[in-house]
Order: sequence, then structure tokens, then C-alpha cells
Amino acid sequence: MVSAIEFSFKKLSSHLYNGFVKQNSVFIATPEKAMADALYFVSIGRYAIDFSAIDFSAFDLEVIKNILDFFPARTQKLWSAHASI
Repeated sequence: MVSAIEFSFKKLSSHLYNGFVKQNSVFIATPEKAMADALYFVSIGRYAIDFSAIDFSAFDLEVIKNILDFFPARTQKLWSAHASI
């Protein structure tokens, strides 16, 4: 059996670069930053999420809300529609 890993790269505006931690010389998004980025790409039609499959209790919802302060209003509205803080 052969398994493959698929990576997808998308570009964000530099003003949205935050929420990363350095691990083994590589910057990795925190779970909350990854969720915010995914929401952004959904809000602009470049990504799809099955919101019913997300365990929102695994995230610090207040941190996501704070990260989203830097994102466009449509991304914030999408978050408000799917998570209650």
C-alpha cells in the first residue's frame, strides 16, 4: 500500500501573518490561526469546510475571535454564523 500526503498552499496578505509558533526551525500556525485562515479562504470561495465535522471545543474561541479582528468583515461574519462566543 502506498500512501500520499497532499499539501495545499495559499497566499495571505502580509497583514494577516500572525499566530505562528516556531517548532524545529519552522513556523507553524497555531490551531486557532489555521482555523482563521481556513475561514478566510472559505469566505473568498477558495476553500471548503464541513463545519459539522469541526469540534469547536478543541479551539480557544476567544483567540480565534481576536485573530479574526485582522480579517475582512465577511470572514468575521462567516465565523459568527458557525461559532458562538
